Amino acid sequence: MQIDWMRIRGAAVAVAVTAAGLATVAVLPSAPAGALAAPCDRIAWTGDDGVTPQVWVADDDGTSRALISDVSTGLDPIDNRSVSWSSSGSSIAWSGKNGPADEDYDVYVSDASGSARLPLTSVVTTEFPKLNGSADWSPDDSKIVWSGHDGFNFEIFVASATGASRQDISSVVSSPSLTVNRDPHWSPDGTQITWSGRDGTEKIWIASVDGNSRVLVSGADVGAPTVNRFPRWSPDGTKIAWSGLDSVSATEQIWVADIDGTNRMLVSTAGVGTDPTANKFPRWSPDGSSLAWSGHDSGTATEQVWVADAAGTNRLAISAVDAVSAPTVNQNPDWSPDGLRIAWQGTRVEAKIWVANADGTARTAISDADPDPDPTSNQSPVWRSRVGVVALSAPVVPLVVGTSVDLTVTATTTCTTASIEIHGLSLACLGSVTSTATLGSVSASGVWSIDVLDGSASATISGTVLPSGACAGTVSVAASAPAEMTASSVMIGRVGPDALPPCDSSPTPFGDIAGSFAAVDVACIYHLEITSGLPGGLLYGPAGLVTREQMASFLARLWMKAGGLCDSSPTPFGDIAGSFAAVDVACIYNLGVTSGLPGGLLYGPSDSVTREQMAAFLARMWRLIVNHELRPV
Repeated sequence: MQIDWMRIRGAAVAVAVTAAGLATVAVLPSAPAGALAAPCDRIAWTGDDGVTPQVWVADDDGTSRALISDVSTGLDPIDNRSVSWSSSGSSIAWSGKNGPADEDYDVYVSDASGSARLPLTSVVTTEFPKLNGSADWSPDDSKIVWSGHDGFNFEIFVASATGASRQDISSVVSSPSLTVNRDPHWSPDGTQITWSGRDGTEKIWIASVDGNSRVLVSGADVGAPTVNRFPRWSPDGTKIAWSGLDSVSATEQIWVADIDGTNRMLVSTAGVGTDPTANKFPRWSPDGSSLAWSGHDSGTATEQVWVADAAGTNRLAISAVDAVSAPTVNQNPDWSPDGLRIAWQGTRVEAKIWVANADGTARTAISDADPDPDPTSNQSPVWRSRVGVVALSAPVVPLVVGTSVDLTVTATTTCTTASIEIHGLSLACLGSVTSTATLGSVSASGVWSIDVLDGSASATISGTVLPSGACAGTVSVAASAPAEMTASSVMIGRVGPDALPPCDSSPTPFGDIAGSFAAVDVACIYHLEITSGLPGGLLYGPAGLVTREQMASFLARLWMKAGGLCDSSPTPFGDIAGSFAAVDVACIYNLGVTSGLPGGLLYGPSDSVTREQMAAFLARMWRLIVNHELRPV
C-alpha cells in the first residue's frame, strides 16, 4: 500500500507583542526548512520497532525521534505503513492493521504527536471497505482520499477528515468500469483527484472530487504506456508525472503529460548515459523544476534515486554519489520543503532513511541518529515543514483612553525562509497610526512583508488609544505559496466591553445541567474556561454550593480571560497556605476585589459564599474590567 502526499512550504515565526510596557506576548516558535545546520523540518516514516512496523517521526537530522503509532489509548494498530502528513502538518494519517484478518487495515488519523487517534475508515459502520491505505489529505485538511476494497474491487474513497460523508468516487462514472483503483493524489487547488485505475490495463485518471468529469491522462493511443502507477501532480497543477511500462523498451519509465493527457513525454530516458530501468515513485520538487524517482542502475545493478530537470535532462543518481559507502535498493524519494534536500529509503546492511543534498552530497542516515534501539526496515519517508504556531497572551493592564502606545511585533526564526507576511498589525482602538519596520515594510492595511528572514526583525505600530473600539485583534503568519497559515487572537488591551469575548452557548460535556435554569450560563463560563466542572469533567454539580476559594478561582480566571495579569504577591491571610486557590486568592486581593474576612487576616477559603457576597464579588470584578475602577473592599 504505497503512499505519498502533498507537502507545504511553511513559515513559522515567533511573534512577541508589546504595548509601551503594557504587554508582553508569549511565544511558541517553530521554523521552516533552511540551512543544513538547523533541524527545521520533521520527517515521518515506517520502521520496525522489533515487534511490528510503526510510524516514527524525527527532526530532519534524525534527532527528537518519536514513535507515534502507539501513543493513544486502546488497541494499537499493527503493521503501520503508508504515512501521510496533512497539508498544515498538524495531523498525520497512515494505514494500520486493526484485526486478525489479512484485510483488516484501517486508515488512522491523529495529531502530529500520535494523540487523538481515529480509525477514519471505520467511522461509517459497514463491513467494507477493507485493505484501506494510500491516504492523501486535501490541501485545506478538511477531507481525505484513500484506496480501499469494497468486496469486489479496489475503489477510491473520499470522506471528511473525521470519516463522515464517505463517497466512492472511482465508480461514479459507469463507463469504462474501473478496477484496482489505487494511489490517489489530490490536486494542489483541491478540486480534482488523480489515481491509477485498471481499464484492461492500469491507466492514470483524473476526476473532480465527486468522481465526475473523469479524464484519461496516460493515453489510449498507439505507443501509450501500460501498467501506469504512482501519479503525482506538479506543484502548479498543470501536469501529472507517473510510472508507466514503455512498450518499446519493455521497462517502467517516468512519464509527464498535461492534465488533459496531451503533450505526453518520456523523461527518464532523456539523460546522458545508460538509462535506468524499473523507474517508479516520481516526485516533483516544490518549485516544479525537477523530478526525483527511483530506478535500477544498469551499471551497478542496484536501485538508485535519480534527480533530473523536469524534462529529464541533467540526470544524476544521487544515492550513488559516494560509491564506496552508497546504500543499495534506494526507493521512495521525497523532497524537503525548500527543495534543497531529498530523503529516501536505502539499504546498507539494513534499510535506513537517508537524507542528502539534491546533488547527493552530505548524505547521512537519520533513522538511527538517536540512541539505540533504532528502528529497522525503515521505509517511505515523507517530509514536511514544522507547523507554525503563534501563541499570544493577554496584556498586563488595560489601555487608557488618550494615551500613546507602541505595539511591537518581533519575528524570529532559526532557519532562512522567504516571503513572510504578518497580518493584523492594525487595531480598531488606535488612532493616528504610524508604522515602522527594522526589516521589510508595513503597509497601511497592517501587513508586514519580509522578503528574507534569518534571525529577528521587528515592526512597530504607534497610535493613540481612542474612546471606543476593540483592541482584540488577530495576527496571522503566511509564507510563500503554497502558504502555511497560523492565526491567533491577541488582546493587547480593551476600551469598553465591546472587546470582551462573547458568551458561547454551544454544548458542554456536563450531563447534569439539562434541567437547570442556568444551563446556558454554565455553557458560557465553560467555554470561557472559567470552569471545567467537577473532577472528571463530565458533571457540573448545579445544585452544589460554592466555597470562597472556588469563588476566588472563578474570579481570577475571569480577570485573566478579560486581559488582566494576576499578581501573586503575599497576602495577610494566614489560612490560605494549604488552599488549592492560594494564588487566585492573592490575585483578587491584590486587585482590590476582596479584603478577606472582618479584621483582614483571614480569607475563609472553605466557607460558603452567600448570594449577597457573590453579587459583591461579581460587581467589583465587572467594574474593574469595564471601567478600570479599583476600590478597596
